[in-house]
Amino acid sequence: KFRTNNVMTIDPIWQSILREARSGTMLQPPIGELGSANWDQVGDPIPKTLILCDLSDDCLSLLTTKHEGSKEDRNFSECTLLTASAVLPPFPEEFSIIEELDLSGNALDSIPDNINNLTNLRSLFLGGYPTDHPERKNKIQALPNLSSLIHLEHLSVHDTNLSILPELPMLSLRILRVDRCPLDDVCFAKGKMQLPPNLTTLHLEGCSLSGSLERPDLLPDCVKELKYLEDLQLPDGCHIGLFFGMPVNEVVSMAEKRIENDEEVV
Repeated sequence: KFRTNNVMTIDPIWQSILREARSGTMLQPPIGELGSANWDQVGDPIPKTLILCDLSDDCLSLLTTKHEGSKEDRNFSECTLLTASAVLPPFPEEFSIIEELDLSGNALDSIPDNINNLTNLRSLFLGGYPTDHPERKNKIQALPNLSSLIHLEHLSVHDTNLSILPELPMLSLRILRVDRCPLDDVCFAKGKMQLPPNLTTLHLEGCSLSGSLERPDLLPDCVKELKYLEDLQLPDGCHIGLFFGMPVNEVVSMAEKRIENDEEVV
C-alpha cells in the first residue's frame, strides 16, 4: 500500500516527483489532476499507471546536475538543460505494482538500474518531449538490461540519444519504437542483435540504418526475420507490414527479384 506515513520513508526527491504524478491511461486523457491529491489518503495504493512526463521546472531542478559541477551541485534552468544531466534516484520498492510508466520529456540522462524491480511493467515510455521545449528531450544513450521484465509489451525510446539497444524481453515485447535514435547498422549486425520474435510494431524512422521502401532487402537481417510485423516503419519513414497489406517478407522478396532481373538485363 502507498500510504502517507510510508511516503516519508522514500527518497525526498521521489516525494516531490510523486506530488506531480498523474494516473489514468497513456492512451486516453489522464484521470485525476496535477498533484493527484486524492492519493494522499491513507491506504490508497500507488496507481498501476503512473504518468511522470513533463515534470515542472521546480521538480527538474531536483534532478539536474551540471556537468561542470560536482554531483552535489544541483542547479536548473531551461537554458542549462541542454548541457546538464537529469538523474533519477533508484525507484522505490512501492513501484513494483506499476504496469505503465511514462518518464518522457524530463531531460533524463539515464534511468535507474533497478528498473528491473518493476516486475509488473507492461509499458515503458521514455521518448518524446513537448514540441515547444526540445531541451526536455531525454538524452538516454543506453538502457539497463531489460530482459527480466517478462511482462513488458511496449517500449518507446524514440527521440532520445539511444545508440545501442539493451537486452530485451524476448517473449513479451510487441511494440518497439526507436525512431530518430542514433542507431546504425553496427547495432543491428548479424549475430550481434536479436530482436524479440513476436514484435508486431517496429519504428525505425530516422535511424542511420540501411533499407528503404525502394530497397527493403538492405534492412538488417534481424529485422527481415521478424514474421509478425503489422507495422514496420522503415528508416525513410515509409510503412510496410501486414496492416498495410505489404508483408515484410513478400516486400523483401519482390525487391530481391527485381534487383536480380535488373542485373540480368544489364
